[in-house]
Amino acid sequence: MVTPRTLKRCHDSIQGSSTPLKDKDDALETPRRPITRSQTKEFNDKLNGLQSLIQRYVLISTLTSKLLGFDQIKFLYANDSDFGEIFAE
Repeated sequence: MVTPRTLKRCHDSIQGSSTPLKDKDDALETPRRPITRSQTKEFNDKLNGLQSLIQRYVLISTLTSKLLGFDQIKFLYANDSDFGEIFAE
């Protein structure tokens, strides 16, 4: 939307007498703050913490699936001709 203030600024800039921006509304784009080292370190720490949680979850789920297989071995050893006597003792 074109306002009288915008028209005046355009006219003044053409004439050569530009005034500095006083309102945030006049700015076309708000500049971003630079990212500090502490913000970067904090973000990396959060990522490392998240990565360790994911690795822990993967390890536990893998071990759970492998340990579930050991429950089936008991029944196999009891019926095995080679290890059945040893397992029964």
